[in-house]
Amino acid sequence: MRVCGRHGAESALSSHEADIAIVHEGHWGTGLQIVAEHRQVINLLCHEQHDLAGEGALRLRDCLGYPMALPTRSNGVRYLLEKAADRLQRPLPIAIESDNFGFLRRCLADEGTISFQVPVALPRSMAVERLCRREVDGRDLAGGRLLVGQLKGRTLPVAAARFLERVVTALERDESPIG
Repeated sequence: MRVCGRHGAESALSSHEADIAIVHEGHWGTGLQIVAEHRQVINLLCHEQHDLAGEGALRLRDCLGYPMALPTRSNGVRYLLEKAADRLQRPLPIAIESDNFGFLRRCLADEGTISFQVPVALPRSMAVERLCRREVDGRDLAGGRLLVGQLKGRTLPVAAARFLERVVTALERDESPIG
């Protein structure tokens, strides 16, 4: 398993570096076949003692006053956050940038920092990390599409084909195929 940005998946499939790709807000050329698609809402992540901790959806504008630990620009969540902030004509207060989601979650131990992620990339329980997760209202921040695909016309190795079946089944059940 390899993590790459949303633009890198197509080249990894085309060069046979990867058998399948799971991409949030990916770009798919004509040589790729989408096997499954799943809508993903964006979730705010924060320490359980943070001012924004609680239940229910919240508005993005309520989050813009807090320092953010965000994924790099190659990430679909970051892309959607930047588009939404532009529409609100407000900058994202980025304090930390990383392409490592475990690191970004650890940065939330500082009770003032917040982050954002799609549910498929989150662990089943965040209680150990003492984190809270809340949906961001779709009026402010569109969730986006999680795409699962492969190179068109390619016969997958048996192990990759079985893994792909498990991923699709997990998404159909609204479970995380990787968490």
